[in-house]
This record gives sequence, C-alpha cells and structure tokens, in this order.
Amino acid sequence: MTKARTLANFDSSGVLTSTSSLDATKLTGALPALNGSALTNLAAGGKVLQVNKTNLSTAQSTTSNTYSLLMTSNAITLASSSNSLLVDVDLDIERKGNATTTTPELYVQLKDSAGNVKDTRMIYFSNMGNANARLTSTVRLQALYSPSSTSETVTLHYKSEQGKLVVNTTSSITITELAS
Repeated sequence: MTKARTLANFDSSGVLTSTSSLDATKLTGALPALNGSALTNLAAGGKVLQVNKTNLSTAQSTTSNTYSLLMTSNAITLASSSNSLLVDVDLDIERKGNATTTTPELYVQLKDSAGNVKDTRMIYFSNMGNANARLTSTVRLQALYSPSSTSETVTLHYKSEQGKLVVNTTSSITITELAS
C-alpha cells in the first residue's frame, strides 16, 4: 500500500474514488483503450452529416452605398428538417480609400434563403493616413441556425459607405449540416 500511495491519492479508508487523483505520468505498461461507449449524460446531436463549400470565382468590388449581391452558396439539401446548419464565411478583402477618404466604412451581410440576416460585419479603419492606401485583411462571418426547409442556400451582400471594398477569389462560404 505504501507504493500505491505515492502514485495516487486515496480516501481515508484506502479507496481510490472519483474525487481522488491519479498522476498519469506515473502510469506505465499496457493501458486499456477507451472507446467512450459508457459515457452518459451527453447532449445528443452535433454529428457532421455533410459539408458544402463554395468559392468566389471572380474578385468583386463595390463603392456603392446600397447592399448588392456578392455571392451565393451552392444549394444544400438537409437530411432532416430538424437538423441545423453551421455557416462559415471567410473573406479575403482589401479596403481602399479610393482617393476619396482615409476612413473607409464597409459592410458585409450573410442571409439565409428566406432573406433573414444571420450575421453582419462592419469593416472600418479610423485613419489610413492616405486616401490612396490599400489595407488587406480577412473577415469572418458565422451563423448557426435551423432553416425553415430542407433545401437551403445562403447569400452574401456587401456595400461601401465610404471608400472601396474588394473581395478576392480566396473567399468562400462553407455550410456544414449538423444532426439535431
């Protein structure tokens, strides 16, 4: 028992309990593999059923102060109407003063197929120092929701209140269907 006490903490009756600690660095030899089949009290769902990725095929730009369509995802057909979608948008953008401003103010919106806004990002730079400057960055939008039908597409819209927004072809929309 003395050797065991240096490897683990036992309760006052000499039993290793769930509140006891066992230093994993002291374990040697063949250890059993864990398969997780006995785990309980875990939330159901979350299993990835399918992933659908759409890449922007041509760089887009705008100086318009009204939202216009930037890109549309490929359609995804859900296995069940109770499943959820995780939408990840990665945009490789350039912010430009466009020779008119040193404070470009740009917006990007993610909408579901019903036209509901799921995420919006404002991209703003307080002082570029030069109206002809160009700044590059990555913008991420994300949404988790259960669509109203089993067929879904999402759209990205963009506008520029000041300056110019350029979205490059390394931009993409990834839709992941998650089991409920």
